[in-house]
Amino acid sequence: MNKIYKIEFDNYIYYGSTKQLLCKRQSRHNYNLRNNYKQKLYQIANENNIKKLNCILLEECEEIERYYIENKYIKNNNNKIILNDRLAFASKERKKEINKKYSQSEKGKLSKKKADKKYYEKNKKIYNRDLPKNIYLENLMTPKNPNSNYVLHIRSKKYGNLKKRFKTDEYTLQDVINYKEEYLKKIRSV
Repeated sequence: MNKIYKIEFDNYIYYGSTKQLLCKRQSRHNYNLRNNYKQKLYQIANENNIKKLNCILLEECEEIERYYIENKYIKNNNNKIILNDRLAFASKERKKEINKKYSQSEKGKLSKKKADKKYYEKNKKIYNRDLPKNIYLENLMTPKNPNSNYVLHIRSKKYGNLKKRFKTDEYTLQDVINYKEEYLKKIRSV
């Protein structure tokens, strides 16, 4: 069973949910508090000289209802200052809106630039523009799956077409070009 709980002190309240035993979740909150985590809950608690957080069980529920019920508590609280940084669950539209705001922020733009640069540096052998016109690479590698493959396509009216898959962690662009040369030599000798 999942548990919905609250942490209250002064005029502040935090709602949470957990699959763990409530005492384990409470000890994790207190560990985070002692180690000055940057979450709003711990910052405000430290500012108010709170040394220990107590989790108070509100209700138990099924996994499917967990985030819905937690959101209900967060939204329906009127008299205390809520310390939750975000809702427990967001619809697809809300997630898109949040991602859009983040990507337009300075932090989001900087994060994207870093990720793009890091991805390009790691995979620049694939983006080499010096390939002959009759050869091209189909990149099957993504930032989420960097250990994927790329496919070499050689198009030749005279010698036929070749489609060969290479693992990116085993082959460089030069290996691919050498393979192409050997392949063309072999076909020409036939």
